[in-house]
Amino acid sequence: MSIFPKLFWHDEKLERFFRAVDFLEWESRGRRCEEGPKVWLLVDIGARVTKIELVSREGGVCAKKLKIGGDDMDNAIMMYMRTVRMCCIDRRMAELVKAKVGSAWELDSELDFEVLGQDADEGGVRTYRIDSREIREEALAGVFDRIEDSLSDFMTHRVSREHVADIAKHGFILTGDCASLPGLDRRLAAAMGIPVHVAEAPANATIRGVATVLEELDFLEKHKRENQT
Repeated sequence: MSIFPKLFWHDEKLERFFRAVDFLEWESRGRRCEEGPKVWLLVDIGARVTKIELVSREGGVCAKKLKIGGDDMDNAIMMYMRTVRMCCIDRRMAELVKAKVGSAWELDSELDFEVLGQDADEGGVRTYRIDSREIREEALAGVFDRIEDSLSDFMTHRVSREHVADIAKHGFILTGDCASLPGLDRRLAAAMGIPVHVAEAPANATIRGVATVLEELDFLEKHKRENQT
């Protein structure tokens, strides 16, 4: 019989479980699942989708998947460069712009970067200087707003009253490929009014969760039997 909660019966939900395991605050053997918050809110912003997941220590979980992620940030940068700066760039250059000057919150020292692109009017190749402020406030603002609106909707309609206080106190965990975007945690914290914690090496959360499960098979089996009694 599987040691995993019955809810996680296909690959996507099993992956969600592994990712969640990495963040449960299991600090000492024999006391796990008995201390700390009863639920964790996880926000995984990947390349193509954002997953908002409420994970309970008792095994219950609800989730929402949004078709928005790092690729949408790249598209927004390409659109901004084309329509505002009259410069045509490809996705690889947009990804480089995001890596070099992308941010979601005001930086202590704003950054700038030279973009090599094609003039949208004349067709020639030229260099354009851009800075982190314009990319943040003009190119990416719409993407950030969509993520914030979805988080707010999830908290309002999917999270029960008994869990709201737990989340408000402990905040939520930001993971995924885009979690390392400078200032994204601060922006979401300000928008939601709750703490936001960026996972260590957020892109590898699922892998670490798998490792934890493999090390703790006996404990998970014991905990499952206790929940069934």
